[in-house]
Amino acid sequence: MSEFSIVSDSACDLTPEILKEFDIRIVPLNARIGDKEYVDYPDERGIAPDELCEKLRSGLPAQTSAPSLELFTETFEEILKEGRDILYIGFASTLSATYSTGSAAAGFLADKYPERRIITIDSYSASLGFGLLVYLTAIRKRGGAGLEETAKYAEDMKFRVNHWFTVADLKYLRRGGRLSYARATIGIALHIKPILHMDDDGHLTPVSKVRGRAQSLKIISEKVAAMAVRPEEQTVFICQCGCAEEAAEVAEHIKETAGVKEVIIGPIGPVISSHTGPGTMGIFFVGDHR
Repeated sequence: MSEFSIVSDSACDLTPEILKEFDIRIVPLNARIGDKEYVDYPDERGIAPDELCEKLRSGLPAQTSAPSLELFTETFEEILKEGRDILYIGFASTLSATYSTGSAAAGFLADKYPERRIITIDSYSASLGFGLLVYLTAIRKRGGAGLEETAKYAEDMKFRVNHWFTVADLKYLRRGGRLSYARATIGIALHIKPILHMDDDGHLTPVSKVRGRAQSLKIISEKVAAMAVRPEEQTVFICQCGCAEEAAEVAEHIKETAGVKEVIIGPIGPVISSHTGPGTMGIFFVGDHR
């Protein structure tokens, strides 16, 4: 059985502790906020969550970009030179050029290292939904699965990872083109909070609309009890941007209502936050389907 490494990118929003525990290597994306560019390092040395939220709330424009082909190539080649194969799981191709860039690097290196294997998987996921897929795949690898078996597991699991989101302010989705100007403006005026999920095509899709923040958080938290498979065996992930106290309350509600084994809360990195804004919260778990 060949040795292999799992590689992902920073849009998975996994914590440094999890990345270190499972030896998952990360290729960082970039975010430009105002006139300054930040590298989305998982250890937050690029920009800390509190500073990120402050800058976004101030109204500074934000743009994001994929890692360069050169960075992917350098990261992959370092592993290949160690005599290890690679399983790369990437940010949804429907939301970013990151996965296609990683795949291009893999194709280039396949000719240079014909004795090694690089398998690439489009997660069709984002933030800690993407992170949950990578985390579960790393657990499978730790259990002794080889490259092929681990890759098949990730492919089979990716459309079972549920993503349920809500945002505090529709202007960020409006600015990023994920919600029309007219619909967003009306929603802001009426204090509408959307309930969104990630569909099988990797698109962030509005499912319903409610009045008020408390109601939106209640609805997404109740999705775990309604849709999770064997919740008592599951680790549920929650991502948050500038709403850590609310996320802790939601975690306790999920534990009480769904009886899950564990809830892990993590901050949303600058790439995803730039498009969703402060107050965004997402809940991620495994169901029969998305």
